[in-house]
Amino acid sequence: MSPLDAERCKSSVPSRELAYVLHQSKSNVEKLERLEQLLVQDPVFNHEKMYYLTRGEQYKRATQMAGQAEIIAHRNSLNEEDTALLHVILQGFTGCPSSTALHTGMFFKNLGLLFTDEQQTRWMEMAKQWRMALYESAQHDPLNHSSDKVALHELLRPIRDEIARSKSRL
Repeated sequence: MSPLDAERCKSSVPSRELAYVLHQSKSNVEKLERLEQLLVQDPVFNHEKMYYLTRGEQYKRATQMAGQAEIIAHRNSLNEEDTALLHVILQGFTGCPSSTALHTGMFFKNLGLLFTDEQQTRWMEMAKQWRMALYESAQHDPLNHSSDKVALHELLRPIRDEIARSKSRL
């Protein structure tokens, strides 16, 4: 029995019940545990040596883990909400922020707020593909930060072309 388990046994409040209250329901706790288990099972998320790596190696590992989280989300058909939750769990689990947190947190939300339903349908998938392209390029060349600009340029090209075509029809 671990010291934490021994301490929990002394408590008058069962830790499991406390988790249900903190996460608002038993189903939320079970979802968090299921998503965490997806990360624990994958050897990419073994980060025991993370603190001993150089800054460049840490960036490479964080990007690799974030990319693997996307692959796991895709492989398990997770929706956007669960994928975002998986990245939150990843950050808490490893102490490494997702390398696409800004893209996911702001760009996707702006697509949802500023574009029509037709534009969202068309461009949201490209935005998701850009996120995967960023992971792939970073895994091949982790210190070439300009690769994300190239991937973003490739995403924006069809959007700019579509806007130009719609303006020319006016």
